[in-house]
Amino acid sequence: MKTAILSFSILFGTLAAAAQEYPNPDFNNEVCAYRKDSNRVSRLEKQTSEISNKVGFGGFTPSTTEYDIDGGRSTIRLSDIGKYSFVFWNGSTGGATVAGNRGDSMMRASGVDPNMITQAAGMNGPSQFTLYKMEVSGGKRSIILVKAGGFSFGKKSSSGSEKYSTSMRKIREGYFEMVVDKRLPKGEYAFVTLSGGVQGMHGGANLFCFGVD
Repeated sequence: MKTAILSFSILFGTLAAAAQEYPNPDFNNEVCAYRKDSNRVSRLEKQTSEISNKVGFGGFTPSTTEYDIDGGRSTIRLSDIGKYSFVFWNGSTGGATVAGNRGDSMMRASGVDPNMITQAAGMNGPSQFTLYKMEVSGGKRSIILVKAGGFSFGKKSSSGSEKYSTSMRKIREGYFEMVVDKRLPKGEYAFVTLSGGVQGMHGGANLFCFGVD
């Protein structure tokens, strides 16, 4: 009897998880934090930065290409990172609501593909984002894309900020969950994507930042 009850509980929990509705973020085309146990979505700290090239000194310090933002600590803190993943919504309502289905159907009937509209607006998928561990120094947070030259204990160094890979799962049309492939240690992080328009042409980027405590 106990075995039957246990099996039913496991089955019920599995079905409930499968039926769970991920809430839409308040803003689209952003990476947001998703708290799995409370089914809540929250915004990350959004910053913009232009690419910066810094020349090393006399071959002893490295030259770098990087993004910098003010403040050594993000305003968004994730204290129990194992309970979080990240989500991205491109603004599409297709398949999410009756109103969305009707709207998409009307556009298709007029010969317009709603997916092409989101692509033209720069609303791609989550693969456009790269997750970096930020370096903190002098009241600034930095993402070093390229570090070249300089010597450390007689050895020439060349490296950049650490990247973390993510696995992506489609929740529904235009909505994706991003799970970091390994646990993040304490520190400052940012999802980075190139900005659109003129700023992007000059190496500008949007950063969605958070800290892990």
